[in-house]
Amino acid sequence: MNKLNLLAGTAMAVLLTACGGSEEITEAVITGDPITSDIKAELKVWSWDVAAKGLKDTIPSFNKKYPNVTVVVEELGTSDTYQKLMIGLNSNTGLPDVMTIETDGFVKYPPNFPGGFYDLTQVAGSMKQDFDPSKWPAGEYEGKLYALPWDSAPAGIFYRRDFFNKAGVNAIDLNTWDDFINAGKKVQMANPDVKMIPINYAKGSYVHNMLRGQLAAASFNEKGEITLADEKNIKAMELQKRMHNEGLTYNADSWNTLVIATKNNEVATVPYGGWWGGTLKDQMPEHSGKWGFIPFLPAFEDPYFEKGDPYFAGQKVARVLADMVPHISASINNEDGSEAGDYLLTAQSAILLEDAPVKESLEKAAESLKAATGRSIAK
Repeated sequence: MNKLNLLAGTAMAVLLTACGGSEEITEAVITGDPITSDIKAELKVWSWDVAAKGLKDTIPSFNKKYPNVTVVVEELGTSDTYQKLMIGLNSNTGLPDVMTIETDGFVKYPPNFPGGFYDLTQVAGSMKQDFDPSKWPAGEYEGKLYALPWDSAPAGIFYRRDFFNKAGVNAIDLNTWDDFINAGKKVQMANPDVKMIPINYAKGSYVHNMLRGQLAAASFNEKGEITLADEKNIKAMELQKRMHNEGLTYNADSWNTLVIATKNNEVATVPYGGWWGGTLKDQMPEHSGKWGFIPFLPAFEDPYFEKGDPYFAGQKVARVLADMVPHISASINNEDGSEAGDYLLTAQSAILLEDAPVKESLEKAAESLKAATGRSIAK
């Protein structure tokens, strides 16, 4: 069955990454020939959590156009997905036709496994203008397109309406992080067993990444120079440390810990990508009506975005998220991004758990990254 051409016609619509089939990988050739509606094929997809459920929801509409195509979405854990991917790429067997993969994780694969991913340039390169420009470069390597953006993941703050109301705090009035910190003190005073914000102190840098993303900062600049200890990274980390020192943080040291703490009413907010809303609905249906959302940042046109969401008390959360996409800064990453993340976590752990100074800790991390990668530190 013609899996390869079908992949080229569908992955660009909803998926991020396309890789080799389940049989032994051979040299891949994508012709770009049109796909007819009577094509017969079977597609195996790897994904996880809310992403997997979202993909399953698209199968009926896909099958209206391609009724003879069987799509099987295999839901795996994130770590299991990456483990199986590495085994498959190294052995040239056991891979799906399509998979989702995190942007930061994808960047290291094309340089290390040049034959493991299909070059989609011919069939999807012309569609660049139809995608979020901040995410498009993440799927490219050496002028070729290997992955398509699917979830831009605009970040914002999910908050508990009932906790805020009890404290007399209106989330719409939070315009600065000073406002957020002051509100956190009121929320915690009115809700004694609640912390304002969960942060993974030593094993996850997602909060720091979101905060520095507001400043258009990253671990590297466009020249590939290290910026881990620049003024913007320092500012973002100092804000985390300030919230920690004010007693507003909860150490959510794993995904499960974050979900459990949220479900057990132990946190008043969760700053995360828009997909966290799907996790709330899936894992905490009993919280329906208790959550709201405000954006981190100061549109798509589709009726879906105009629907009030009953889970969020009728708020048009999808519209808020969609309107944020054009304001997202393009991500800067490279094959050393994972290593940069490790050194960042070492610094963050020392800052939040050992009260280490922010500037010196980040400068040490930047020096370590320089020694490990041979990259220069931006001046």
